[in-house]
Amino acid sequence: MTSTQNNLLNTKCPLTGKPVTELQNPIHCMDCKHIYEKEPVIHYISTKKPHPRCPVAGCPKILQVGRVVCDALLTIEIDEMRLASATNINSTMVEDFYRS
Repeated sequence: MTSTQNNLLNTKCPLTGKPVTELQNPIHCMDCKHIYEKEPVIHYISTKKPHPRCPVAGCPKILQVGRVVCDALLTIEIDEMRLASATNINSTMVEDFYRS
């Protein structure tokens, strides 16, 4: 496991329940760093006026359209998580093969 994987605060989108490795357009809040699918969080922000709170239990941050972004580091972290998952699956398959 690399150090950047530890930076992901949530492994599933709090609004859709999808794993972050399956999100089509992942974005994160610049204030609390929670990760969301872009379209559902923009919809959530626009419908929960005047102060839409982060939907993660216990997070007091207010979400704002201009403060939820996708940056290069987020993309790298998610790609590393995908790679680690694929590596774990492959090592499990090899291990099971040798046990037979």
